[in-house]
Amino acid sequence: MVLFVLRCQADGSRLVLDESGEVVRTLGRGEHLLASKRDPSRRILSSPERVGLVRRIFTMSAVDRMGAVGTACT
Repeated sequence: MVLFVLRCQADGSRLVLDESGEVVRTLGRGEHLLASKRDPSRRILSSPERVGLVRRIFTMSAVDRMGAVGTACT
């Protein structure tokens, strides 16, 4: 049983979702959710666009062996 799900947003905020995926609360940048370590929760991937961008940057650096400048310039 999962009490809540956290989804990171592009602006640094996080959405707190219930089991059905409905937004319960939005945590601003730097805000923390008080929960016990025993409270069941899980993190999920962000928006598909953001996940795609992170995967592309990882591929450019790990597979294509591009440095930070090369990755930033493309």
